[in-house]
Amino acid sequence: VVCLGVPNWVYGQSSDLVISQGPIGPAQVIRSQIDTVQVTIKNAGTDTIRTAFDIRVYLSLDAVVNAGDRTVGNEALAPPIAPNDSVTVNVPVEVSALLALGAYQWLAQVDVSGLVGEGDETNNLGVGNVVQVVAPPADLFVLTGPSGATEVNLNGNYTVTIDFKNQGSGPTQNVFDVVVYLSADTLHDSTDVEVGRSTISD
Repeated sequence: VVCLGVPNWVYGQSSDLVISQGPIGPAQVIRSQIDTVQVTIKNAGTDTIRTAFDIRVYLSLDAVVNAGDRTVGNEALAPPIAPNDSVTVNVPVEVSALLALGAYQWLAQVDVSGLVGEGDETNNLGVGNVVQVVAPPADLFVLTGPSGATEVNLNGNYTVTIDFKNQGSGPTQNVFDVVVYLSADTLHDSTDVEVGRSTISD
């Protein structure tokens, strides 16, 4: 006995995965931080999809997937998906700490491995919004101080010591100033008098 499998196209049926919405991701991402990109996938064919497939998210400099694009997320989706049905998936993404800073575009591609037999294999790509990749932020925090003389004279020169640290997840990117004021209370306002300033370039 010989069993023959008759393909769907003999009956005029086929599956067709398309991205009907998205990818929709944040407009700004920090390197090494986990975010989420939303992709809505539709079966635009006439046959139910019964094979599991993958969804891959890229950061791209243009609207085309090429060898230079960085894969930042991948998710598996289990069937079935009936004709004209849609499934929305939140794909976790993480941008490499080594990725160059700048403007990119979210791209998503379904059935990258080609596991689903489709009537049209050319419409599996979705182009999303522009995203800026930025460095992890710095967070300057005063540890101790300011400490200095307990009595000062007008026009006198004194030294004030301040210990501070960067408790953020990234380095400071620009030169910044440390400013010392004389204040009548513990609140900083327009009545305080600036008496010293030091520029930090490290």
